[in-house]
Amino acid sequence: SGDANAFICACLEQGYEARDTTDELMDHFDVTVSMLMTPSCGLITETEEALGKLAIRFQGRADGWGFLSN
Repeated sequence: SGDANAFICACLEQGYEARDTTDELMDHFDVTVSMLMTPSCGLITETEEALGKLAIRFQGRADGWGFLSN
């Protein structure tokens, strides 16, 4: 979707990592956004709010957060 791709570009411009994680069973687009951080309640909340507002600009929504590890 154009909105998903535009959202990915906007995330990248703001220093986040973002990739399309949609699979063939989904009826919508899914984008995973990440950033390297030392987590704190304040920083997680601030980041989640910023990404939620950004997603709305591209007809999307934030559906929560989690931890990625290698």
